[in-house]
Amino acid sequence: MSEFLFLKRFFQAYYQKMEEKLPQVSFLEQREFGFIPWEKPIMIRHMGFNQLEILSKYFKEVFNKNS
Repeated sequence: MSEFLFLKRFFQAYYQKMEEKLPQVSFLEQREFGFIPWEKPIMIRHMGFNQLEILSKYFKEVFNKNS
């Protein structure tokens, strides 16, 4: 297994396990999120979400692709 795949799966397993323990985000609708997808060399920025469930669903869909 490559180091890349190992790290991707490690982080994925950690956040799936800790999902219920992650802190709530205050003023969610006023925040912007950014991240760097594993498979792309660019950062995705200025993402906004008005509900924590939508944010969680988005990240599950994006980061579970090709895992």
